[in-house]
Order: sequence, then C-alpha cells, then structure tokens
Amino acid sequence: MPNITNIVYVTYQSLTAKFKQDFYIDSVKEKGFDVEYWNLSDIYHQNLIINSALNESIVKNFSSLKQVEEEILRVKYKTLFIFNINYYGEVYTLFRLFSKHKCITAFFARGAIPFPFLNESLLKKTFSKINAFSDLKFLKKAFSNQLAALARRLKLIHPFTYVFYAGKRGLSTIGYGGENNLDKSILIPVNSFDFDKSITIKHTDENLIDQRYCVFLDAYLPFHPDFDLVHMPKVNAETYYNSLNNFFDYIERVINLKVVIAAHPRSDYEKKRFYKNRRIIKYKTGELIKHSEFVLTHASTSVSFAIIFKKPVVFIYGNDIKKTYPHGMYLQILHFANVLNTTCVNIDESEHELKIPDVDEKAYRNYKYNFLASSESEHELTENIFKNFLTAL
Repeated sequence: MPNITNIVYVTYQSLTAKFKQDFYIDSVKEKGFDVEYWNLSDIYHQNLIINSALNESIVKNFSSLKQVEEEILRVKYKTLFIFNINYYGEVYTLFRLFSKHKCITAFFARGAIPFPFLNESLLKKTFSKINAFSDLKFLKKAFSNQLAALARRLKLIHPFTYVFYAGKRGLSTIGYGGENNLDKSILIPVNSFDFDKSITIKHTDENLIDQRYCVFLDAYLPFHPDFDLVHMPKVNAETYYNSLNNFFDYIERVINLKVVIAAHPRSDYEKKRFYKNRRIIKYKTGELIKHSEFVLTHASTSVSFAIIFKKPVVFIYGNDIKKTYPHGMYLQILHFANVLNTTCVNIDESEHELKIPDVDEKAYRNYKYNFLASSESEHELTENIFKNFLTAL
C-alpha cells in the first residue's frame, strides 16, 4: 500500500455544505490529508444547476475524460479516490480509466431501500419491466447496464478497494454487477445517514410540536429537481396535493391528531401553500418522527427513523402515483409496506378506514440490519469509524 497523502472525491455534482458534512471533508483535512473535489457534472449532467453550490479551492471542474485521466496520472500513486458515483452503463468509460491505472478507490454504500427487484437477476429485473420496453431510451439504457455488468464480470472494471457499507443490502448501491468480486474489496461496516442522526438525537427531548401528531415524509414529487436529471415524469401538482390534503383532513377529523409535514431537504414551500395551513418543518425529520404517533410516507429513506424509534408506518399512494410510476414507485411502495409488514393505503379511495398498525419488531429489526447498520457499527458514529480508517492508512 503506497503512502496515501491525498483524498479525492469523484462526483458529478457541485460541492455543497451537505456533501461536506456527509463525507466528513473537514475531518479529512484535520487528519492532514490534501483534499480535492472532482466535479464531473459538465461531462455527465450539463444541465444540472445546484443553487447551494460552494465555490471552494478544493473543487476541480472537468469537461472531458481526457482531463480526468491527466489528473489521475498526476496524483494516483498517493491518492485514495472516494466515489460518489455508482456504477452503470453511462459511466463505464470513467470507471475503466481508474481500473486501467490501478487506482486505490473507495465507495460509501449507503442509502439502499427495499425494491421489488433487488434480489432478482439482472436479466429478470430487465424483463420484469417488459411493459416499459416501448420506450427506446429505456431499451438502450437497459442494454448499456447489462454490458456494464458484464464488463465487471470480465474484470475490466476493478472492484472498489474499500467499501463502507450500511447494512447488508447497502452493498446493492455499488451499481451494476457490484456483487461480483466483493471478496476482493475490504468491507467496512458503517451506518446510514439517518442512523447516525438518530444516535445524536437519541437522548434529546426536543419536541417541536405541542400536541399529538403524525408526520408525513414529504417527497416533493411534483417538483423534485432530480427527476429532471434522470428524465422521470412528474405527477400533477394540483392533483397530487389535493389528494394528500383530503387524506390529511380525514386523519385530523377522524383520528383527532394533527398532520405535520417533514419537508423534503430539496423542497421550497415558503411562497406556496400546497399543504394548506399545516405545519411544515425542514431539516428536523428525525426529531419529528421521534415524538410522533405514527408516520406517513410514500417510500422515503427517512422512514428509517420510524424503524429506529419504533413508530408505526402507513405507506400511502394516490391514483396519480400509480398511473405515473406503474413499474417504479408504485411497486416500490407496495413492496416497502410488505417488507415492514404494515399498512398500505390508496388515498384516493372514497372510504379509507385507516387503522394504525402495530409495529412488527422482527420486521423492523431485519430492516435495521439489512439497510441501516450492523452489529459492529450501530454504537459508533460513521465519522469516527472513517477517522479511525484514515489514521490507519
């Protein structure tokens, strides 16, 4: 192992304060490493604009893979490259560069959630979406991803040197063919973002609401900027929010508790009253769930707080979601509810008859160790695990 003095983050989006926090950049600097942030958005996502982008000296912007290769040759013998890009067809050439030059690489395999096709073969995943094959772009993308997986099996793409993984299923976020040659990677158990957050708020009594309430995990579906990035359709805003508000009115009237909105981090509701006059709180999802009666969600990763704090979860969808995402989000919502053995409701049905489910402790425990943490990491913050790793380099 060469003497590592540099840490390079390889991404295709602009640097943000959240990225700095999530990937412990300040801690890396404190450990004495030189840090660079390679932004490849001009190569892969030219139309992506992030208003919260930071302009710092560590950022290097790239417009071609030739520039990337030149920089790899400049620093490869003393650098650990940490990827914030998972592997699929479109980025094969990029990953091939790092494999060709035998770079030392790492990946944080966090953020996995249950998905209906997660345990199926690549071929079956593809043909399970046969109704989507009328879309030529989908066909091309699916074929490209199959080739990417094949390249990994043929060892044209090297496995990551280090994989920091949150839960057993976290390893699925590595990308296509990621399960191949995992025995060649050094696997380091860590926690999901939300699990780490839960550790920090576990013993705090901060209650933001002074009455009984449930929490809806806002997904910002009609306006989510990432949907434009991956060319996903969006639900109609008026229809979507009307359905939600009618359902929330029902809960407040029949169950007699308030519905509070845990706003999506990328959302902007300051000038829009999509949720009528309901309380909308941002960046406090964990705290809200901790003191709630139960949680409402489509399929948000933040449902992990409900698992950690053992809160009942009700999965919801409307006819607009079912129609717009019949092979994606709709199936994911149904599967997610099945994994947690809990209730799933179509909010557009005339009679909801909502019953708050009991917590299935076995299902919650399985979820925790599959998607959030491991027995080795659950009592330690990921940042501390990562700093100990850096010390040993």
